[in-house]
Amino acid sequence: MAAFGFLAVHMGMQAEARPINLSIGVGFLGEALVVGARGLSTGVPFAPEKPRRFERPRI
Repeated sequence: MAAFGFLAVHMGMQAEARPINLSIGVGFLGEALVVGARGLSTGVPFAPEKPRRFERPRI
């Protein structure tokens, strides 16, 4: 985590805010990657397909 802190200070983040914001951001990024990978591996679509604008619904 020290490398992330050094990078954050080097890029201009204030030292007082750096530890909390950075750890929350890294945690959210890791969670999003894991959930996205698991979702893609199941093969189930994330949302139902919407009908196209100019296509008639099939009966």
